[in-house]
Amino acid sequence: MIFASSAKHIKELDQAPDSVLSLNGAAKHILQPIYTMNGFNWFDRRGVEGVGFVKTLRTLLTNNLPQLLPRLSIATKTLVWVIHDLCDHPEYVEPLREELQTSYADFERSTKGLPLLDSFLKESARLTPVESMSVRRCALAPFTFSDGTRLAPGDWGCAPSGAINLKEEYYPSPHEFSGFRFVDPAIIPDKQSPQINQGKPSKLVDVDESFLMWGTGRMACPGRYYSSAFMKVIVGQIIMNYDVALVEPSAPRWFSWRAALLPKDHTLVTFTPLEKKI
Repeated sequence: MIFASSAKHIKELDQAPDSVLSLNGAAKHILQPIYTMNGFNWFDRRGVEGVGFVKTLRTLLTNNLPQLLPRLSIATKTLVWVIHDLCDHPEYVEPLREELQTSYADFERSTKGLPLLDSFLKESARLTPVESMSVRRCALAPFTFSDGTRLAPGDWGCAPSGAINLKEEYYPSPHEFSGFRFVDPAIIPDKQSPQINQGKPSKLVDVDESFLMWGTGRMACPGRYYSSAFMKVIVGQIIMNYDVALVEPSAPRWFSWRAALLPKDHTLVTFTPLEKKI
């Protein structure tokens, strides 16, 4: 496996022809459909599924599956880390709650807005990414990067997205949690403690070489807008209706499996309804 961490080489991974570097081939290896889908399988390359009804059915079932299925799983696990960050950084709850109380109805109608919540979600996803790798491609034919690095058929190329999230080149004080890092400084509440800020606002659904949660380029996850709205609805309802706290803040909360950072299922969080607070 070859890791591409520079913007130039990540772009080369993304722009290589499907006949040379294949997302389908990588997804097939990860999901193992012949075993997990009752014998259903797909080809390493899109668009060569056969003819007639078989081709149509196979295409409809598989074209977006490698992109959408992992992302829905990532969204639900990202929610766990966001709830943990609300517990670890309670100073953000009040400004987030105020934003939701004034703007949530507009968000429900348009799925737009809530920049403070959007930034909090993105910062949580940056520091606790569910996946430490992105832009996975399986070589179907020999491929050479511009610096001479080669991939043989069967080799993988990918980007180390977890490590990229901590590069000081992209993020000032990259190891420090700053919930409003990605918003315009002009809209940060005056009473909020000083924030590390990117200078240029960005959104959770934005994709570039510095934030690869959704992949990048032509293969960026098309379901990221739904996932983002889904997470805002869940977290928004929690903040507007509950105070949250970890029962054991110092207890281990995660474990690693392959390239994934997963929450431990025995971590307990209390949800206290706001109207019942003492």
